[in-house]
Amino acid sequence: RSLHAGTEPDPSAEVWRGELSEALRSAIDALPSTLRGPLVQRYIEGLDYQHIARSHDITPPAARKRCQLARDRIRESLKTTIA
Repeated sequence: RSLHAGTEPDPSAEVWRGELSEALRSAIDALPSTLRGPLVQRYIEGLDYQHIARSHDITPPAARKRCQLARDRIRESLKTTIA
């Protein structure tokens, strides 16, 4: 046995990660633009709620709420993938 047991790639884990990644992409793509834009700006681009709010002409609490709604929808969408 190797001293680094468990460091070899597990083919089934690789397949699972690929399926999960595709499901996440699909869930994000399925969001309406009013939710997808703020979500991408926050979690991919790393913008704060102030910047997101300005770019969408909404308040920072509304930007936060849109991100929350987007996460909730994605979570619901992924339940079928994870189950």
